[in-house]
Amino acid sequence: MRLPRLSVAQRVIAAFVTMIALVLLASGTGLFFDQSVSQSIDTATQALDTISSANELENAWFQVVASTDYMLLTRQTSLIEGRLGEQIDYFNEQIRVLGAQSLGASAGMIEQNRGLMTGLAGLADELNAIVDALFVEAQAGSWTRAQQLRHTELAALQRRFTENLTQLQTDIRADVDQSVLAAVELQQTTRTGWQWISLLALVIGALAAFLTARSIIRPVRKLVRAARAVQAGDLSQRAAMQGNTEFAVLGKAFDDMTTQLGHSIGDLQHNVSQLERVNKERGSLIKDLEDALLFKDQFLATMSHELRTPLNAMLGYSALIQDEADVDEDVIYMVKRIESNATRLLNLINDILNISRINANRVEIVARPIDLRGMVQSWYNDFRPQAQERGLEFHLEIDPQLPQTIIGDEERTTQIIANLLQNAFKFTTKGHVSLKAQCAGEDKWSVLVADSGEGIPETWLHLIFDEFRQVDSGSKRKHGGAGLGLSIVKKLCLLMGGTVNVTSKLEVGSTFTVTLPLQTEPEAELVGNSR
Repeated sequence: MRLPRLSVAQRVIAAFVTMIALVLLASGTGLFFDQSVSQSIDTATQALDTISSANELENAWFQVVASTDYMLLTRQTSLIEGRLGEQIDYFNEQIRVLGAQSLGASAGMIEQNRGLMTGLAGLADELNAIVDALFVEAQAGSWTRAQQLRHTELAALQRRFTENLTQLQTDIRADVDQSVLAAVELQQTTRTGWQWISLLALVIGALAAFLTARSIIRPVRKLVRAARAVQAGDLSQRAAMQGNTEFAVLGKAFDDMTTQLGHSIGDLQHNVSQLERVNKERGSLIKDLEDALLFKDQFLATMSHELRTPLNAMLGYSALIQDEADVDEDVIYMVKRIESNATRLLNLINDILNISRINANRVEIVARPIDLRGMVQSWYNDFRPQAQERGLEFHLEIDPQLPQTIIGDEERTTQIIANLLQNAFKFTTKGHVSLKAQCAGEDKWSVLVADSGEGIPETWLHLIFDEFRQVDSGSKRKHGGAGLGLSIVKKLCLLMGGTVNVTSKLEVGSTFTVTLPLQTEPEAELVGNSR
């Protein structure tokens, strides 16, 4: 059997729809017969409930008769009056309940039993009348007349009522038995039919799935064979599939890919040879770069020595000139200017050498015990004269919970804080500078350097730790420097496993927070760039 020329999607959908249709057919047939069986069983159940109600009605009848006999035996109407009324009401209620229920399992039986039910209702009315008459005779003291009513009319009425009620129960029970037997036969027929329909659906569905799968697997196997040949290195292999189905399109794409792969491998071999040549040139360039870095370090070391010697001499001569008593004030002013610029140049050289050593990972962290409180107090003592000279308030605050001794590099820590304090005093013309040391968790401590100076624009906060960055250089900031101090601060913090952060607001001031571990690792190395 050969399927029409359909696409893969159409074949799968056709097989799927066929399976669904067969499943729905089997399910619908079973559901139809199940509903028929369920209806038969429900009807039979309702009929059985009617039999139970008939039994309850018979019990109510006997309770009324028994109460009447008890009254005649004791000749006391007051003892039975209330209870007899309740029993009569209950009996009448059971008559109504029985009349409202199903009187059989089949329509014919229900119609037949309606006549019996009408007769029972009439007998119930006669019972009410006889009991009322008997009770009236008893209240009047006519016990003989009451006895006669009991043994004649009430006895005959009871016999007729029992016969009718028994006939009703017998008819309903026989009808229920017949209905249940029919339901069982229908259920067996339903099960057999559903099994045959399910088997037919399974056979047809399996056939449809087999034909659909075969039409899909054949081109897939052809593609697999071609792919394995290409994998083995035979780039001349082609799928060569015809038609317009999805697999034909895939086969053509595979052939095009194989052709392109052959071209790409040729290009790759050419690129590999080019890359080998580039790697050789790169090795030569790296060697040249290493030589250049070595030359740079040698140059900086040499130039630092060559520049420091004359600068220190200039500073010495400036001090000697200022000590002379007969030097003109104008000369003193110029000498101070020379001294100031020489100092700035010397600091700049020191910063360049520091940043060069840090970038080359030649800064060693020496971790040893430090008197933490004494170190913080020494920072305050070192910068207090500068605060007094500038007319600024200088506050010191040490957290009482701060440990007395930590493990760290005192020289590098002091270098960090000194840079921050120098900046704070440099850019603060009035107000205060604050130095605060506090705990920053279980294994860290922090130093806050705050000032009421110019502040830093928000757009510059992420740039100030870069090398050679100066905020508003050439306009507001006229304090000199090469923009290396904060870069050194950040790099040293990273070397010691710490961090530095800043918050600032223009014309309000800035706060730098340095956080360091209480125990610095002695072999820490700088990772990442300075940002």
